[in-house]
Amino acid sequence: VPGTSSAYAERIIGGYYLNIEPDRAALARYGLSIGDVQAVVASALGGETVTTTVEGRERYAVNIRYPRELRDDPQAIATEV
Repeated sequence: VPGTSSAYAERIIGGYYLNIEPDRAALARYGLSIGDVQAVVASALGGETVTTTVEGRERYAVNIRYPRELRDDPQAIATEV
């Protein structure tokens, strides 16, 4: 970027990853695709903006996602998603 005197990449330490392997045969029985599963997982765990609320001159995004107790525990995620 022009004018930048220094830059560095900040490494995020301690991230958690969860592999979700959808049952393709079960999805096919219900007419669902892998994309459908990915959309639900992304919005349930990461959140999704559904609207914006206006309070005076301020605007706030309204996000929905699973409660913390359901998204912090991998076993809870496995039973809910």
